[in-house]
Amino acid sequence: MMFRKILLPLNGSVLSGHALEPALKLAPTNGGQLTILTIPEYRDLIITEPGHEGVSYKFESEQKTREAFASYQESICTAWGRAGLTIRTRLLDGDPASLIIDTAIAEESALIVMATHGYSGLRRWRLGSVTEKVLEAAPCPVLAVRSAEPIQHLLLTLDGSTIAEQAVEPAIKVARQLHARVTMLIVRAAAYQDERTLALLAAAGGSAHYDPEDEYHRYLEELRGQLSQPGPEVCLEVARGPVAETILDYAKARQVDLIAMATHGRSGLRRWIYGSVTAKVLREAECGMLVVRPPADLLH
Repeated sequence: MMFRKILLPLNGSVLSGHALEPALKLAPTNGGQLTILTIPEYRDLIITEPGHEGVSYKFESEQKTREAFASYQESICTAWGRAGLTIRTRLLDGDPASLIIDTAIAEESALIVMATHGYSGLRRWRLGSVTEKVLEAAPCPVLAVRSAEPIQHLLLTLDGSTIAEQAVEPAIKVARQLHARVTMLIVRAAAYQDERTLALLAAAGGSAHYDPEDEYHRYLEELRGQLSQPGPEVCLEVARGPVAETILDYAKARQVDLIAMATHGRSGLRRWIYGSVTAKVLREAECGMLVVRPPADLLH
């Protein structure tokens, strides 16, 4: 249960470098492959190797810029390479989001690790940004980090659906490798709309007074019991309220470092719906995100 092939987009910024350490920790100690993808920006810029001061480069030519980025990649390979891990580099021109997605497909990546603001420099998530485009269309889970702080507490959000459960395995893999504790959270919305609640209501004869909280706890216990051992510490929580807002409030109050969720856990749609739970959490979360797109056959 490891991510054998990891894609790491880096563009020379301090922010993008925040993704390097978790990517290295998640890479297997034996037989792993880490691909560093860089898409040059042809302008005056500062290239910062992780752990070093930034070096200013005044734009002279595309060739000079490519040489600077190639040197940046090589320095990372030299400084961070280790036995048992193959580090490959790709230096490509084009649209960053498209190249990240295409490279992940070509490399058969099991995980993409990237910084949320490495390309845009924005303070908040923005619909249409590079990171969000990658999250929408990536062929594998995406770990988007926001800072260099270690990931110690992972919040795994569920709603009882098979689609939402697709985030369980990747989340537990990440938590195990990063030695993070996990909280499995189900938020009970005011309206009974999710797959599991409807099934529970039907089993109870459709009573409007039926309270599924005990069933949710049993469901979470079942999921926890299915996890392979040894595994991370896993706590279980059931909360009530508006789903996205409750997830965000919980993450902030409990010092969550990473929220893990499937992109279509509630809508079952093939495309994101702006305003959906996932999109709202993506826009407003103050911590990193692990986003998983379920297999296509589950989205029909």
